[in-house]
Amino acid sequence: MNKIITLIASLFIGISSFANNTDGYRIEMKLKGFVGEFVIMAYHYGNKQYIADSVFVNDNGLFVFEGEEPLDPGMYMVVMPPKNNSIDILIDRDNQQFSFETNTLGNMSNETVFKNSPDNTQFYTYLNFLSKMRQKAEAVNTQYKAAETAKDEEKMEVLRKEMENMNDEVVNYQNNIIQSNPKSFTALFLKASQEVTIPDPPKDKDGNIIDSTFQYRYYKAHYLDNLDLSDERLVRTPLLHGRVMNYFDKVVPQHFDSIIVYMDDVLEKSTDEEMFKYLLVNLLNKYAKSNIVGMDAVYVHLVNNYYKAGKAPWTDEDQLMKIMKDAAKLEPLLLNKVAPNFKVKYISDPSKSIALHDVKAEYTVLIFWAPDCGHCKKEMPKLVEFYNEYKNKGVKIFSVCSKIGADTKDCAPFIEEKGMEGFINVFDPDPRHPSRFAVTYDVTYTPIVFILDENKVIQSKRIAVEQLGEVITNLNKLKARQEKTR
Repeated sequence: MNKIITLIASLFIGISSFANNTDGYRIEMKLKGFVGEFVIMAYHYGNKQYIADSVFVNDNGLFVFEGEEPLDPGMYMVVMPPKNNSIDILIDRDNQQFSFETNTLGNMSNETVFKNSPDNTQFYTYLNFLSKMRQKAEAVNTQYKAAETAKDEEKMEVLRKEMENMNDEVVNYQNNIIQSNPKSFTALFLKASQEVTIPDPPKDKDGNIIDSTFQYRYYKAHYLDNLDLSDERLVRTPLLHGRVMNYFDKVVPQHFDSIIVYMDDVLEKSTDEEMFKYLLVNLLNKYAKSNIVGMDAVYVHLVNNYYKAGKAPWTDEDQLMKIMKDAAKLEPLLLNKVAPNFKVKYISDPSKSIALHDVKAEYTVLIFWAPDCGHCKKEMPKLVEFYNEYKNKGVKIFSVCSKIGADTKDCAPFIEEKGMEGFINVFDPDPRHPSRFAVTYDVTYTPIVFILDENKVIQSKRIAVEQLGEVITNLNKLKARQEKTR
């Protein structure tokens, strides 16, 4: 019941479209009841809004936006300070010269009339219809809640059916617009807003579901069917960003290898230049900021296969070099890569050396720490506790004091203070830093934790000490399942 009400409410969204023609644009507005002296025109760009223009009222009491260059197609808003009430307008590529009037003191969706803009007229007719349906839905919902309180199942069923019929009526109205005028911006937006209709899963002759994953797989395969990634107009709506990001956050499998496959597919379908640019930039930013272990592989993939490959020509040279440098730094430390080897000295006996790959263990916990790091002081006792529980379960700790040269003097006292003597405690006392671990592992803060398997392949990284036990337990379970299937 709530899903149906939410659907009808969510469909009550403004949309706008802009035109691209050689005559520039001229949009004339009469705003009844508005006493302000100027208004602002802004547009959506993904999940953000930007100001496109602003005008003062003229001698005829009209607000006129005009310019010699056409506006980019997308969703724009006319914003009325100081209350910042707004009304959405559709400006498509071939019609950027029109007028409208509205009553700012009333229901603007119901009291807005356009001239010379068939798309806006159609859209606002739809909004009026949707407004009436929403009012009906709210009334039925009130009755439903009362019936639910009274435990009147018969009444609840009648009201559920009524709401389903209303929902069908809205969808049919949308489909009629989509089918009768498929090239309009209204049709583009309405189709993109529609959810995938998921069929019932197949059943055997006894009525048992044959494939429990069918509906999920169908939803994943068809999630983007209604989203036209070849049409620039969708970029300048509030719809595109949320739909695409939800796809990567909640629909596709949450593993970096899977995300890379689906991401490449989406970018390949984005044949419009502006659409491709928007999605590539936002996906790069998304995975550059991700705190989920392993998702830096997505960032590296985007850089190597798109930016480095010359598919992002809008990027200035300095920014491009920085992006590629960041990716090159991350790449050796990706999950499933062999951890870069380095040789350091034992803190207890600097005359002896050991390399990371010399450690023989089912799991090696590589940790970089510093004696003056407040967080390290809190975490090390937890790491000692973890080690005492797991040292007889194939785990060793390669403990690297991140100080270099003369600054390493405080490493040994810290080890004794925190009871870390059971670890393989190492450092690089040479001020020339020949081991280069700080550079190779990008040790810009501490503590930093990596979990390596017996072949020194990175299994997890940059996790909290408290997570070590859980991660290793899960790795053992995965290993057992893999061995069982061999």
